Amino acid sequence: MALNISNTPSAHCLFLDTNQQSFRYISIANVIAGVLNAIFALIATSSNAVILISFWKTSSLHTPQNSLLCWIAFADLLVGAVVQPLDVVQRIMEELHNIDTYCSIRLAKNALAWIISSVSFCILTTISVERLVALLKPLQHSTLVTHSRILLLVVLYWVLCIALYVARFAGLPNQTFLGTASVLAFVNLTINVVSYFKIFKVIKHHQRQIHDEAALSNRLHGQIAATEIKSFKTFTLTAVYIVTLVILFYVPFICYLVAYTILGFIGPVKLAYVCLETLSYVNSSVNPFIYSYRLRSIREAIYKTAPKLFFWREEDNFSRYNPESSAQNKQTTTNM
Repeated sequence: MALNISNTPSAHCLFLDTNQQSFRYISIANVIAGVLNAIFALIATSSNAVILISFWKTSSLHTPQNSLLCWIAFADLLVGAVVQPLDVVQRIMEELHNIDTYCSIRLAKNALAWIISSVSFCILTTISVERLVALLKPLQHSTLVTHSRILLLVVLYWVLCIALYVARFAGLPNQTFLGTASVLAFVNLTINVVSYFKIFKVIKHHQRQIHDEAALSNRLHGQIAATEIKSFKTFTLTAVYIVTLVILFYVPFICYLVAYTILGFIGPVKLAYVCLETLSYVNSSVNPFIYSYRLRSIREAIYKTAPKLFFWREEDNFSRYNPESSAQNKQTTTNM
């Protein structure tokens, strides 16, 4: 039998704090968060599904570095297909004062959200290291960065993140968990910053050399190098944009954690949590559009794949853009 949580101002869902006092602004925030998550769940699921299918259908995209982007898209797909729908149901259960279902769904949602976001951050860190290796050791890159090694790393990330969060259910203190998670986040952030700083420093130096050698007779080599650098920079900048967005979406949680530590899970702190949590999920809907806008190869793959996903036939498209040919075909059929 469900309990009426409106009469329980201070409660716990295992290791998660709750505040079930009746605040009108919390109810309004729950409604808005539920609606937004329902909308962005559809966007995240559909857009990331298109990205993954486009990668799968296009053999030229089957490279180790692109596989890392695929894993990011897969994580974002899980956010849209699982985490955000759970968040919507959680808001509904909270407003219906069903504490049993509310706690169960919130525990599942928080576990999945933390695990997925942590794995995504680790993969983004791997991308930064991969980009640095591609720049500093181009000849060894193909042997150092392989599909099997990337798969092994990604599986390791999932196993470690799942194990760390499951330890909370086994009795791991919140302070220990938050401390470990903070250290992991700091290490990942540091590696990203150092890697991209070195990358753009080397690129700037290399571009300067190419510019100085432009007057030499071997201009063809300079043009090839410039083209390679442009392609490298495009992919790298795309990764930088994604990392920056992740930081922008998740850094406000630091302010929330400070407020939570000092004030507890009071009404205003809970409101901030609802808003920040909803905002962080939007990141999964934004990433696919960054891939499409920044990377021409992915954009072209989507253009080829998307029509087939929506059951558009090639002859229909041909007829649409060639009405005279379509009419001629009809006339020929009639004469026959």
